[in-house]
Amino acid sequence: MAGDKTRKRMVVEEVGGSAEPVEEIKEKVEELHDLTEDISESVEKSEEVQEEIVKTAEETVGGAQEYVPPSREPSPNEPASEIRNGGPNPMVIIIPGIFLLGALLGGIYFYQKGIAGGATEPTPTPQVGQATPTPVATPYTQIDLTKYPVNIKNGSGIAGQAGVVKTLLSTAGFSVTGTGNATSYDFTKTVIKAKASVPAAFLTQLSASLSKSYVLDTNQSLATSSADEVEVIVGSTKAK
Repeated sequence: MAGDKTRKRMVVEEVGGSAEPVEEIKEKVEELHDLTEDISESVEKSEEVQEEIVKTAEETVGGAQEYVPPSREPSPNEPASEIRNGGPNPMVIIIPGIFLLGALLGGIYFYQKGIAGGATEPTPTPQVGQATPTPVATPYTQIDLTKYPVNIKNGSGIAGQAGVVKTLLSTAGFSVTGTGNATSYDFTKTVIKAKASVPAAFLTQLSASLSKSYVLDTNQSLATSSADEVEVIVGSTKAK
């Protein structure tokens, strides 16, 4: 019996000694419960905040699509069209562009018309006080006048005319081989006869020298058998 009493006392002591850990466990459970409630409240608040954000975003997007700019009174220097349209009037850009395009097309048309019509460059008009250029005369072809000697014959019937012509041609630079009388004195105009080998430029200068004093007839050909290259038959008609 004594043994049973002793054993009961030990059990009671053990039970009594474990009372403090039970209280601690209860406190931990209560703290865990409070923490769980705080977490639940935080989750609910988070969901509410998310819903508010989504709602605000939807209202912002919808408001931006339906936004109408407020009207305002135009300033004295501002066109009314810019106030209504929120920017410059398109006609301000279109009208000058049409004029520029028309000017460009017109320039191309007149340019092509000038080319087709063979437009020539205008003659420049000399300005006041500016000297007008004097045209330069083309000189005669330089020919050796002594290369083709001239034989002079008097056909006018006037004595001494062959000598007069000799002096005239010698002064002009021609070479004279001699003077004499023609087969006839019936020549009223002075005649120049030359072989085909004599160049035309030589005959031109010879005619220019004689025409100062005598009336010339048409040039004639000289036979190839003649001893002379050039022959002048003096006529009776003098140049005025």
